[in-house]
Amino acid sequence: MFPEFSFDPPAEAARAETMSPEEERQYQELLSRLLKPEERDRVTHLLLERLKERKPQMEHNKEWERHTRPMLEAFTHAKFMVEMAVRYADLPEPPVTMPSGWAALLYLYDLR
Repeated sequence: MFPEFSFDPPAEAARAETMSPEEERQYQELLSRLLKPEERDRVTHLLLERLKERKPQMEHNKEWERHTRPMLEAFTHAKFMVEMAVRYADLPEPPVTMPSGWAALLYLYDLR
């Protein structure tokens, strides 16, 4: 059902046949941004070091819910609304029996 997936880049010949010059340029640019294993290891260790250094400073951890919960709730609501907009975008007309997602979308735009 799903095509086979691999993290390995496609073979040069196969890629050349399927990519336009613009896609090839974008692909090469993407490859140029990848970190070499040594650099990735260095950055990973640096990240861990910085996290350990700053652990005693993060006051937000003591009041995690007060600081973080509003951001997570806002993200979750925005994600839900985008999903509902995508789900109902192809309706030929507003539904008679109102699905809860459609009702939420109307409420977002103050139409309910």
